[in-house]
Amino acid sequence: MLIDELVQFCHTELQTKPCRGCTKTGCGDCGHNCKNCLDDLHYHQNCIRCDYTCERLLDHYVCRYSYKYCSEILYALETVDLSRYPVFNILSLGCGGAADLMAFDCLGLPQPLAYLGLDKNPYWARIHAQIAGYFSAGGVPARVQFLQNTDVLRYFDSISVPNCNILIVEYLLSFFYAQLGRVGTLQWFRTLV
Repeated sequence: MLIDELVQFCHTELQTKPCRGCTKTGCGDCGHNCKNCLDDLHYHQNCIRCDYTCERLLDHYVCRYSYKYCSEILYALETVDLSRYPVFNILSLGCGGAADLMAFDCLGLPQPLAYLGLDKNPYWARIHAQIAGYFSAGGVPARVQFLQNTDVLRYFDSISVPNCNILIVEYLLSFFYAQLGRVGTLQWFRTLV
């Protein structure tokens, strides 16, 4: 399964690649512990870092959160009659490590699957290549594409994604609201539709 292979890949990367250290001037330092960086970031302390611009941090993120986030998607999918879908054309905004795609892979459904994952962070590229390689290596019929450096706040101003029948927006709503406010967020969803 994708989830197992990807977590193993990221775990191996963590074991074999050294940490360069993350430090913000006048603040703390990570102590070469990616858990410290993630906790600092997720709990809005932002003393060590304020973004996900570190490949090693993303390896740790995949190892730490993939099973949790994948299970959240699996629980959500239990509430939907997936047999009504002749195909899965998934658009994932802020896809990160693609836990949503992992969930569909875990289900092993017979329907054809197309997945377009958008993320602004170019540091996901190595992990996205690993995911795409899993699907292109054979056995699992899916068309998987990732677009890094893609600002989902502006993407739909000029691009449309035809035939999308599943939209996944994980952990982005609070970001939208912080960036755009209530009126801007409502306008963004109108543009998306």
